[in-house]
Amino acid sequence: MLEEKSESLKKAQKELMALGEKMDVNEAEKEKKFAELEAEITRTRELSIKREQEMASKLELLNQKSEKLRQLNAKQTKNE
Repeated sequence: MLEEKSESLKKAQKELMALGEKMDVNEAEKEKKFAELEAEITRTRELSIKREQEMASKLELLNQKSEKLRQLNAKQTKNE
């Protein structure tokens, strides 16, 4: 009877160890996925900032061209 209980305990211990290992693997996978998501968020943020800077630069260039056109228009109007 003690031998049966001992075997049963050994079996339960092996199952617990297997479950513990499985949990460790799952936790590692979760951490890896979380790190991947954080990296993706960072890349997306960087791209967004880059695009925003490009758009601001283009807008500034358009504003400068618009101002030059206004000045040319004003000169032409004075000369006429």
